[in-house]
Amino acid sequence: SVPKNGYLLVYVSNESNFTVFFDNLQVVHKPGPIVEETHYYPFGLTMAGISSKAAAKQENRFKYNGKELQYQEFNDGSGLNMYDYGKRMQDPQLGRWHVTDPMCEMGRRWSPFTYAFNNPIRFIDPDGMWSFDAKGNASTSDAAEIIAFLNSLKGAEKGKNDDVVNVNTKNKEVVVTKTKDDFDLVSVDGSKPIKAVKGETEKDYKKKGFSTLHPEGVGMDVADFGFSLVWSKGICNLLTFIFSRNTSDETGSLWNYGSNKSDNKWQNQFEQRGWTPEQVTQAIKEGESFPATNNINPANGATRFVNPTTGRSVVIDNKTREIIHVGGDGFKY
Repeated sequence: SVPKNGYLLVYVSNESNFTVFFDNLQVVHKPGPIVEETHYYPFGLTMAGISSKAAAKQENRFKYNGKELQYQEFNDGSGLNMYDYGKRMQDPQLGRWHVTDPMCEMGRRWSPFTYAFNNPIRFIDPDGMWSFDAKGNASTSDAAEIIAFLNSLKGAEKGKNDDVVNVNTKNKEVVVTKTKDDFDLVSVDGSKPIKAVKGETEKDYKKKGFSTLHPEGVGMDVADFGFSLVWSKGICNLLTFIFSRNTSDETGSLWNYGSNKSDNKWQNQFEQRGWTPEQVTQAIKEGESFPATNNINPANGATRFVNPTTGRSVVIDNKTREIIHVGGDGFKY
């Protein structure tokens, strides 16, 4: 048998003293099961010297990372010689994209033209949007990218309207895309998502010291998005506390941020004590209520509302509907 493609030289030689007749000599070619064997350089360029393919077989254009190689598509036989990743075309000769990354603001330390953070041995880029650890751990904090990646693995086809919670134990980070459903879809370090009680996973990991990110998603508004960015990685220095003292239309006249504290003070208290604007609204709409002391405007009176999910309390001015105080776990009134 011949171990690889190449050339076979066949000849006969009679080295005896007798006449020999070869009247039934056959050289039989039986093709093996391998149609094509392709070796690549890290960024996708083919190692032609050690690659091979069977003769007279249909052309395979889906090569590096399963992406279609665009080549010889022009009438003169030339082509782009780039891989089609969907959102962008990757040039394997340069190891670069020719257009900027649609998610470039999520990775400002990297050039928007780099492929797989310049490390294709470790990272992959499924669709030209953002790169992921080849071992399955998402290397992005953008929830939309995480959802797209999980959907590509067909792990999140059911419950597409549930909150999607991705836990990265290496970076101690929890990324939550908010929706208006009753469940969470929880994935730990890229594992298959499982359903959990809404909000419980986030609360549990907060107690363990994990940071929380709430990027904009289904069911979120601008106020939620601004607050999530403030929580995530200090982006408040660039944004000036996006949500205003008047909450979104969804909260209506239920409550406002108290004028007795600065934006930074409310930001810090919400983060340290585990509150979100949604939880304040939930406490007022669904939680128990008790009379409370109004130390800011005593004549107005106040009411303490208990969030039914977290058990934490928020105190609201009865007249102005401003928040007077938000309490953390175990706070005594």
